[in-house]
Amino acid sequence: MTSFGSLATSFVLFGLAGCAVLPGVADDTICLNCATADAAGDATFTADGGAGEAGMVPPGARSLLCPGSCNPQNAKDTPDNPAACAKDGGTYAYDGGGSTAGDLACRVVPTTSSPVVDCTAAGSHFDGASCNSGADCAPGYECVGTPGACHHYCCDETACTTLGQYLNEPGRFFCDVQSETASPSTKVPVCMLAQPCDLLQNLCGDGMTCTLVDPLNSDVTSCVAVGTAKEGGSCEVDHCGANMVCFGPIGSRTCHQLCDLSHACASYGQSCNTQWPSLQKLQVGICQ
Repeated sequence: MTSFGSLATSFVLFGLAGCAVLPGVADDTICLNCATADAAGDATFTADGGAGEAGMVPPGARSLLCPGSCNPQNAKDTPDNPAACAKDGGTYAYDGGGSTAGDLACRVVPTTSSPVVDCTAAGSHFDGASCNSGADCAPGYECVGTPGACHHYCCDETACTTLGQYLNEPGRFFCDVQSETASPSTKVPVCMLAQPCDLLQNLCGDGMTCTLVDPLNSDVTSCVAVGTAKEGGSCEVDHCGANMVCFGPIGSRTCHQLCDLSHACASYGQSCNTQWPSLQKLQVGICQ
């Protein structure tokens, strides 16, 4: 066991077969729901997700946050598919009246029990545009955060990779959990652009912390909102606290405190474990 210098949070995901057109990209067909082969995971912390994009939302959590398809007969008609509510596939469960296929979108909507997906009114705003609710965002996008901004859903493993390639930001988008602007208690997975930072330096600003987006497979760091999950607590659908990383087998990931030569582990009996390549590259470890 040794020590080192900076890190954060992660996850890997699943996919369904099928391709869709990204809204706003005329005549360009790009894969938003493409199957990817599983990849061998780490000897200790298994990462069963393959070569898809990195993210802070694992497969099981995505299925919980994206509860089903807008078309029960077509499993690929999830919120990240902009054609999910089109005439050739959507269920048209929207009851707002007067809408056509061109202004409907499959989105996660809150209910009195648990969220469901439904065809709802759609707008025309794309990635990063300001919004007040999902109705302002184009199909495939959701209005999240405060103030609200439209971001692409990542119910599927390849959505953020595809978005990053189109926007010329390959490897920079990751799947994160965010709260809907119009219904903060409803959490959804959306593609966020990484904001590079130095781990353990506390330079991200109030309410933010620097974390590793995918500690098992990459050294991409980003500033993310400080979460409520504590050391040893589950972080499948919640952010960890400051200067922590979400690490472990998908389905049972927990928060671990980051450490290096200047930031020793505070808990009795713990040492700074730097055995994983991504930790070694950043000269940091996790307390275990």
